[in-house]
Amino acid sequence: TLPFKFHPLIKDREIMQLDIILDDKVILTIKDSIRILPGALGKLAKDWKVETQKDHFPHYFWLEDIRTTLKYEGSIPGYQYFEPKRTSKADYEDMVEEFKNKTWSFLEVSKGYILGDVKALYQVMVSFLSALASKFPINPIQIVSAPSAAFRIWRTVQLPLLHKDGLKVYDF
Repeated sequence: TLPFKFHPLIKDREIMQLDIILDDKVILTIKDSIRILPGALGKLAKDWKVETQKDHFPHYFWLEDIRTTLKYEGSIPGYQYFEPKRTSKADYEDMVEEFKNKTWSFLEVSKGYILGDVKALYQVMVSFLSALASKFPINPIQIVSAPSAAFRIWRTVQLPLLHKDGLKVYDF
């Protein structure tokens, strides 16, 4: 048996948060970032002006099988393998120039692309959660979704304003 226990927080049959427990102590909590800050990573990275921006990758590049694709080393795949909404012709031409005198490796480029996504997401989330913490009296680490953040802010900021001169103006 595994020494770990897993406690998921599920809503509408989807995992919102997963607590990993060892010796009755939560050692890691994993949350779905898109529930907290919905949006495409490329746009979020630009909007939050983080250091690491979304890179380009030939998502449609595929050879006869996964092994062959992963081992591919050669010239950069053609523009048709990139998503035009993410990679402009100018972006592609810059990459062609970058790899003009060096080998393009699917595995190495994949590693760099994934690492860049992880860094960009981390930077976006730190910026967003820091902004929440600086503007509102909440602990943003406790939120699991954009609606939960909105409700927590309303409950801590707006709800107290509904009491006027000791008069309760709401009734649940």
